Amino acid sequence: MTETRDEPLRRDIGFLGSAFLSFNGVVGAGSSRGIGAAVLSKFARAGASCVLQYWDDPDGASKKDAEKLAATLAALPNPPTLMVEPGDVRA
Repeated sequence: MTETRDEPLRRDIGFLGSAFLSFNGVVGAGSSRGIGAAVLSKFARAGASCVLQYWDDPDGASKKDAEKLAATLAALPNPPTLMVEPGDVRA
């Protein structure tokens, strides 16, 4: 069966179980490290387009982590569409 963008993509995304990817992408707030990075990586490996968001901290550590994760995801055999953007989602 050929998949189209209008049909959900069924993918096994590991610890998240099986999911139907019937959306255009994922925004991972705080996804440069830790749990956020792990979850965003699973979606990226499953074929979702992703926005990797990091906090623009004064020492630049979060940005470095985000760039490292982006490079890892870009090196996948079928790399996802990926954007790396600074942002602060705190209230």
